[in-house]
Amino acid sequence: MNCYNQTDVKRSALFAFILLFIHINILCAEGKQVMYGVIIDQNDNGPIAFATISLHHQADSSLLTGTTSNQDGYFEISKVKRGNYLLRISFIGYQTRMLQVQFDNQNNCDLGTFPLKEESIHMQEALIVAERKKAQTSDRGTTFFMNKKIYNSSNSGVDILTHLPGVQVDLMKNISLESSTNIKILVDGKERDVQYLEQLDAKQIDRVEIIRNPGARYDAHITGVINVSLKKREEGMSGHIFSEIPTNAQEIFLDPTFGLNYNNKKLNVYTSYSGKLRYFDNSEENVKMINTDNGLQTFNSVLDLRQKNWKHNIHMGADYYLDSQNQFSLYAFVCPETQSFEGTANMELNTDGSNDVREIRDRLEKNDYTLSHYSIFYKHLFAKEGSEITFDLNYFRLRGENSILYDSQESTSFNGVKPHNQFIGFRIDYTSQLASKIKMDAGWKSQLRDMKDRNSSEFSYQEDIHAAYLAFSYANKKWNASVGLRGEYAYTGLDFGEKKEETSFLPNVQMGWQVSKKQNLQLNYRRSLRRPHVYQLSPVATSIDPVSVKRGNYDLIPASNHQFSLKHSVSIGKSHLSTQLYHDLFNDVIQNHAFVNQDDLLEYNIANLAERKEFGFKISAALSLSKSIGLTPYLKGYRRYDSPNQQARQLGIVKKNSSGYEFGCSSRVNLNDNLSASVIFQYNSPTYDLQNKRFSDAIYILALNQSFKSGIKVGISSAIPLKKDFTFSGVRSKGEDYYSYINGQVHVSTFFIRLQASYQFKWGKQRAKIERQNRVEEGSQGKGF
Repeated sequence: MNCYNQTDVKRSALFAFILLFIHINILCAEGKQVMYGVIIDQNDNGPIAFATISLHHQADSSLLTGTTSNQDGYFEISKVKRGNYLLRISFIGYQTRMLQVQFDNQNNCDLGTFPLKEESIHMQEALIVAERKKAQTSDRGTTFFMNKKIYNSSNSGVDILTHLPGVQVDLMKNISLESSTNIKILVDGKERDVQYLEQLDAKQIDRVEIIRNPGARYDAHITGVINVSLKKREEGMSGHIFSEIPTNAQEIFLDPTFGLNYNNKKLNVYTSYSGKLRYFDNSEENVKMINTDNGLQTFNSVLDLRQKNWKHNIHMGADYYLDSQNQFSLYAFVCPETQSFEGTANMELNTDGSNDVREIRDRLEKNDYTLSHYSIFYKHLFAKEGSEITFDLNYFRLRGENSILYDSQESTSFNGVKPHNQFIGFRIDYTSQLASKIKMDAGWKSQLRDMKDRNSSEFSYQEDIHAAYLAFSYANKKWNASVGLRGEYAYTGLDFGEKKEETSFLPNVQMGWQVSKKQNLQLNYRRSLRRPHVYQLSPVATSIDPVSVKRGNYDLIPASNHQFSLKHSVSIGKSHLSTQLYHDLFNDVIQNHAFVNQDDLLEYNIANLAERKEFGFKISAALSLSKSIGLTPYLKGYRRYDSPNQQARQLGIVKKNSSGYEFGCSSRVNLNDNLSASVIFQYNSPTYDLQNKRFSDAIYILALNQSFKSGIKVGISSAIPLKKDFTFSGVRSKGEDYYSYINGQVHVSTFFIRLQASYQFKWGKQRAKIERQNRVEEGSQGKGF
């Protein structure tokens, strides 16, 4: 184990704090008697930041003083004398409220919560609704508000995410945030999977919050959080149907969904279905050149496969409202999945130019999984506003069977495993409003996991993780700050080797300054952790092809990361722009490497090989170019310095410096009130570590959608048009005595067209949604594209 130079960490921390203190002014003492309250949106109870609050004499309505609400909707007016006043609350797009206030000057005056209603103006048969601002930055993250342009260009919850800067969605609907898949997806604060987002109708979503610096509440390995907030549920019956229509038999990409919800004053019952059907051709090219004692070995193989996926995800749940302070929920999902790759494997092996092996085999790979998850949840709201406690108990199980069959006239080979993965998890979270400006969060989480192969009694894996966290936050109209500490204890046990125990302490600090009504500065520090996966720990050698094997490493230790960032956000009209500078220090980075072993085979292994420094910037925006055109670009640029540790140097690995960028952009145009066109583009430059280069092609999607007042929407889209072959994953690796190149491609028609249709229905009155946190863990490890 190589520990990172602590001097570098201290210098980086000092540098980051100096950047913040350049902008700090001395806080003035507050008056002893103040008026304070909270401004919220009447529809979703979300806080309204930057609302204008003014205090007037009741006699002549003359203005005395005023203020604005902060990111949490909180405001206060200090040094108020005894008397009768008028309080005026206003914000663009909402109806202005005017209230009478009597103040006795003896104690602070809690004015309570003020809901504002969105403003609409009726002119004969026309309805004019004020356009919402595109985004808003708070001490948690950045919230993006949905609007008609996004609704018209989207069908599902996943489609909504493609229009947000920094969020990447590939053709298989896999979601990442700034190229990281270690993210949490929340819906109204409760954890969900991608399939849950797919079955949501786009118009059910009100706003999406992106948290790029998760606090102590979240697990050590989480790099980002996407929190989707829904509109208020309907009292009565509501639902939606969505399907796609294939235009040819060569490529079939279908994601049918159905949702049905019924609720009354006490009970909310819901069920939904989301499916995934995929039929398409792909190939994998594999080239290896190895220097051995017998000479230069050259291996070439090409897999030509037909990939088929069937996935059916059924969600069921019920929320029961005992009273205004107690809520009880049940949730479950069942998901059977089948994935197959059928085709041929063409292999050729040469040693110093002479042919050793040349054969064509039929290849069939099949993966069957059944996932299920069950959750019991309880939430209690205390009499003190802002204080609550939640309990969550979860059980998750995966049972599967994986097999690969090679068949030729000369021989037949078959291998397979039957994985079984289950865990039980429990968590408790407590929030208390200690004072009007100070909040405390605390919690505990335990997760007990068991994995085994039903085909082999030799493989059994146990992982227990227990975590506790404590965090405090402070906010007023100019400043906000939070500090938290998370402690995690992990126990890992395999059938081979010693049992491993590890304890980690993960601090995080955040400070923010409201420079003006439209500008915000934030400084963040966080220590995170990346634990190795069980398959990375297994030292059992697995044959890949005639010249190479793959093996894990039981001696792997968690890789840690110190993250520093300084972020500036500004609102310009209805548009939002965010720029960020960051510096990351990585210790004990886990990387793949390869070498020629004593059996003259190319062995792929994994180890803690490097220390990494990374500097960079991030720019994201939500722009309104006109009433009918919206644009959300994202750009990240970085410079990396990978330094090999002693183990890597013994393998002949030298340091590697590299640069790269990520770029994404979504553009939406409303051609009229109900017809919209959109373009989505995503590309990441190749990434490098000590031995490997990873690359993929750009993704771009064109779409046209027509909505009707009856709730019906039809659309047509084309992914990567004018490009027949698409590289979804490529890896090039080079060492002192070997060269390896793997390129996986999807083959589609030159014009890959999809037709889409959806229908949304509802009736009944609106009611408030339940706030809960549900626990859903990862599913099966995906194979292929």
